[in-house]
Amino acid sequence: MTRTWPLLILVLLLICFENFWMWDNDAFVFGIPVNLFYHIGLCVATTLAMLVVVRWGWPHHLDEDDSK
Repeated sequence: MTRTWPLLILVLLLICFENFWMWDNDAFVFGIPVNLFYHIGLCVATTLAMLVVVRWGWPHHLDEDDSK
């Protein structure tokens, strides 16, 4: 697998951050505006994506101890 997948995940999240399709939506979900609810979900998705990127995208050779 190439090392471009973390960048693709971050670009996808950046595109999702600009939710221009809901700018005129004044609905409420669980008592809060739908745009705020969307951004809460986006923050959770970004946190999980960063966990995945750091867990599987981190170069393992940086963790090796060279002071033997």
